[in-house]
Order: sequence, then structure tokens, then C-alpha cells
Amino acid sequence: MIPAYYNPPFYNKSDNVHNYPTSSNLVSQPQSSNMQSYFYPNKIHRSNSDIWYDQSHCISIIDQFETNIEMFLPKSLLKEIDGSQEQIISSTGSLDKFESVLNENPENAKSVILNIIKTQTDSKEQGKTLRSAAEMAKRLSEISLALELYSLSCTYDPTTPASWIDRAKLLDELGDYEKADNVLQEGIYNVQNCEQLIRKLLKSLERTNKVETARSFLGSIVKNKKVDNESALVEGALFELRQGNIEQAMRILQFIKVKNGWKPNIYSELVQYFERSGIIYQNFDIVEEGARLNPRNAIICQSLLKNQKSPTEAITILHDSSRKWTNEFTDKMTTVVCESLAANGYLNLMRSLLAEAISLCSPKQRYKLFFTASTIELTYGDPSVSPLLLDLTLKLTPYKSRPMIIILSAKVFELNKEYDQALILFERATMEYFAEWRVFLELAQFHVHRNNIKKAIEVLTNALITHTGSGRLWAFRVQLEAFNSVESQISVLKSAIQAVPKSGEVWCEAARIALNPLTKFFNIQCAKQFLEFAYRFTPQHGDSLIEMIRVEILEKGQSANFAEIEKKFISSEGNYGLLFIYIKKLTDRPLTDVFADAVREVRSDVFRNYKVYSRAISRSSFVVRSIFEEEERFNQMKNENGSHKFAFGLTKVGELMLNPSQCETSEELLSIVLGTSTSGQ
Repeated sequence: MIPAYYNPPFYNKSDNVHNYPTSSNLVSQPQSSNMQSYFYPNKIHRSNSDIWYDQSHCISIIDQFETNIEMFLPKSLLKEIDGSQEQIISSTGSLDKFESVLNENPENAKSVILNIIKTQTDSKEQGKTLRSAAEMAKRLSEISLALELYSLSCTYDPTTPASWIDRAKLLDELGDYEKADNVLQEGIYNVQNCEQLIRKLLKSLERTNKVETARSFLGSIVKNKKVDNESALVEGALFELRQGNIEQAMRILQFIKVKNGWKPNIYSELVQYFERSGIIYQNFDIVEEGARLNPRNAIICQSLLKNQKSPTEAITILHDSSRKWTNEFTDKMTTVVCESLAANGYLNLMRSLLAEAISLCSPKQRYKLFFTASTIELTYGDPSVSPLLLDLTLKLTPYKSRPMIIILSAKVFELNKEYDQALILFERATMEYFAEWRVFLELAQFHVHRNNIKKAIEVLTNALITHTGSGRLWAFRVQLEAFNSVESQISVLKSAIQAVPKSGEVWCEAARIALNPLTKFFNIQCAKQFLEFAYRFTPQHGDSLIEMIRVEILEKGQSANFAEIEKKFISSEGNYGLLFIYIKKLTDRPLTDVFADAVREVRSDVFRNYKVYSRAISRSSFVVRSIFEEEERFNQMKNENGSHKFAFGLTKVGELMLNPSQCETSEELLSIVLGTSTSGQ
């Protein structure tokens, strides 16, 4: 048990906020002569310029330019703009007519769109019109017409990648994976710059474990004259990188680099893989080179800044590089440096840098920096400051972004054990922002933390009336039904699959039912199949990958081999899931380390429950000595434990979800209560 180390959020005007600018000096009194120039300078200067601008002068120039832009353009260009606008208006009017016919008389819709196409002479315009019409048909559930229109788009406009990608996407959504892959293959031979098509095809084959099929296809296109050789080599190298063949991949990429250099996406892919694999420092020269050649690439710049070993060096690079960046990009990179400083214990340095950024940034961006300050203090610094910072943030936040702030404020009250105040904020969020599915998920989780499963189910059931297509709401609803009975849980699962058949989160819950040793439905092979569905549909859902570890251990015991699962874990970029966040915690660290912790946690949980697992495996293998005797044992174990014990995958996580006060460390507590709220995922 850990103490209530979060101080109650009671403050007065003299409270120390670690030198962050306050609402009074940023909002109420922007021109105060008593204000220190550090927090609100009379002239504005951003480090991407050597010039200091007077505020009023700056604004008047921008306003004049925005309202009188035509006087800066030649007449010939104005005519072109007017002409293109007329074409857009004409095309929009035709599509409006098509949509009207589609609504009232669907059987005539195809002839209408074909007549529209006949009036157009440019193949690109024809393809765009057909794709727009197909999207309308898809939205109105006219699937056969949508497929036909996407097919026509490929015929009329075969050189545009979107023609093939959109068609393949719909086929994939319909479950016709083989045909979707065939469409992508055909597109590769028709599109000159086909990197995107090759990438999508390879990732599709990866998700279905068709690694050798992917290699065979790559071999067939490398020397094909219809396909750009360099595109095939680059995508093939990145494919091998994701399979863990680093040396082979780098040889191919170095060959490309000598000939033509690397495009920005190659640097980005390498940097992300090296970070997830925990080998970024061994390859930091690639990060530095990539940042020098691509100074506005967010992925590369983030890696350069957060992986600096010296805090002063990170700040120096930030200030020097900001000359090449927009103000908004500078603010984003500042948060990266601040999070890195805080994680490494440089809190005072972080506060100074963030306070400077808050005082100089655009008013529209200020709420983001205040939110960063509040989450950093909550996670690494002084949690008692976080409520005040969140209060400041809420005053500056635009309407559509406020749910995130309200939810985090509610969770701070929850951490302080002020549950009534937390509930007021959670319920306020669901009433004011009912169009956001996340607010209902967070409220339901709050009720689970109070061990009020009935109320949590009620919240989710009502939310699903409006948010029928939310896979995460359905998955949590299935999960909680385990507290009633496994039979009713399967009934809810069927409804969920009908509503969101391609939700990886829902299929993960199906696998958990099949892996629950306290039910008659325990079946490792079924669980494997369900997890394959989950990974294909939602590869970024980290819980599905962790459940694969459990399957491997239960199926093979001491002979378990996690190599293939680890490849998926690293390349899939898993970033959310209750179980995933519990194991990863809220710190930014290599996925190889997270995977090692996941294996250790799953092994420990299986060993902790080895008796019920061994009996379940015996039952499912039909090797029991006496069916009657086994039935008695099964009922006894179920009565002692309750099948809901395994609802959250690992039994320890289930216990902490129902009573977070049992968390042994602050890291555990934050991962259970905050989850992904600090990142908005």
C-alpha cells in the first residue's frame, strides 16, 4: 500500500508555482508595466528570427496582408485562380446532384456519375470525381456501387496511387484481403512513384504473417522495368529492418545512399526503429545527419533532442535549430526537451525553459504548453502544482480541446482521493462533451476503480447508443460483462462484433474469454486466431501483443519462443491499452525493454495461477481421468475465484483496477489511474 502522497489542491495567491507564468500576468494584464520583461516582453522575439517586432505593428501588417492579398498577385495568376474555382464549383455541383440521386433513386446513380465523367476531359479529374462518388456510396452503404466506382477510378486514372489505395482499402474493410493485396500489386505496375503502394502491400502481408510471400514479390519487382527499382529496394530494405535483419537492410540502404542519397522517410523509419529497439545511441550519427538534412522533420528532430546526454546541449540545439522552424514547431520541440529534462531529473532547468516558452509563445498555443507543464509536474515533479496549472490551462483552451483537460483534472482529484469532486468533473465532461466517446470511457473506468461495476456498465451501455462505432467502448463493455457471467459476456461480444467487426480491441477481448481458465470456453487455438484478427485490424493496440505472450507460454511452456512476437511488438508501434500502459508505465523507453517486462509479468501471472491453468489445459485436451471428477474441480475453482478474475488479462492488473490503492509504487498508481490521459491517446 502506498501513502496518499498527492497534496490536496488548496492554494492561495502566495502559493509557489515554480515560476510558471500565471493567468494574471498572461491573460488579465498583458501590458502591465509592473510585469517582469522575462514573462511578457514589450516586443516579441522568437528564436527563428534575429529581429524584435513591436506587437501592434506585427499584427497590423498580417491583417492587411490577409485582407488585401490580391494586390500582390499578377492578373494572369488571378485569372487562373478564378478559373480553377469555377471548375471546383462545377464539380461540386455535379457531385451534389449524384448524391441527391443516390439518396432518392440509387439504381440511377451510376448512369448519373458516368454522364458527369463524360463532360470531363482530364483523367486526373475523372479519377478524383469517381473516388469522391465512391466515398459517398460507401457512406450510404451502397457497397457494390462503391466497389464499381473505385474500379472505374483505376481504369480512368491508373497512374494516381489513391485510385488503387482507396479500392484496396474498401476490399480490406470487407474482409477480402487477398483481392485487396492483388489490387495493390496491380497498382504497383501502373503507378510510377509507387513507394506508398509497395509499403501498404508489404505491411498487409506482414500482418498476416506472409513474410516469404512478401519477399517473393519484392524479388519479382526489383528488375521489372515497369517498377521503379529504387522504390522497390528501399521498401524491401525497410521491410527487412522490421523483420530484425538490420545488417542486411543497412547494406541495401547504404547502396541507395551512395547512388542518390536518402529521402526523409528513410531517416524517419530508421530513427523510429532504432528508438523502439533500444539501439539509438549506437546509430546516433544517422539521427544527427538526418536532422542536418531535414531540419523540419518532426520525428528526426524529436529524436535528436530527447536523446542528448547533456541537458545544456539539448537546450542549445533547440535554440539554434528554432531559427529554421515555425513558432508552432518550436513549441512542440520545446515540450520534447522539457519532458526529457524532467525524466532525467533536471526539474528546475525544465521549469525555466517551459516558463520562457509559455511567455513568448502564440496565445493560441499557450494552453498546450501549460498542459505539458501540468502533466510533467504530475508525473515527475511536484504533483500539488498540477491542479493550479490545469486550472490555468482550462481558461486558455479552445472548446473542442477542453475534454482532455477536464478529464485530467478529474483524475488529479481521484489521485487525491477526493472522489466526489472527481465524479462531478467526469459527469460534467459527459454532459458537455457527449459527442466525445472518450469521456464515457474515462467515467466508466473511474467507477471500476471504485469497484462499482454495475454503474460502469450502465455508463457504457448508454454511451454505446450514441457511439455505436467505438471499438474501445465496446471492448470495455465486453470486459466488464465478465463480472456477470461468461454466457452474457459472449452475448455482448457477439453484439460488439456485429457493431465493430474490425475492432482489434474487441477481438482481443474475444481472445481473453478463450484464455480464461475459469470458463468452459477455454481454448488456446481459438485465442490465437482471435489475436491474429486483433493484430491485423489494430496493430497499435498493445494489449493484443501482450496476450500473444500468454498464448505462447500456455501452449509451449518452457519451450516458448518469443522472437516473432517481439518483432511484431517493435514494428507495430503499440501505444495504448490498459495492460500495455501498466507494463510500460508513463515513461518513454525502448519497446524492447517494455517487451522484456511484459514477458516477465506474464510469466509471473501464469505461475501465480498455474493450478487453474493446468486444469483448464487438461480439460481442453480431453486427457482428464474422470469427466465427472473434473467437473467438480472446475466448479469448485470457479466458486473460489470467480471467472471475472481474468477479465483484464493479468490477474494482478484486475485487482489493481478494482482497488488502485493497492498499488505498490507511484508509477503503478499513475499507470492505472492516468492511463493514456496525459497523451490523449
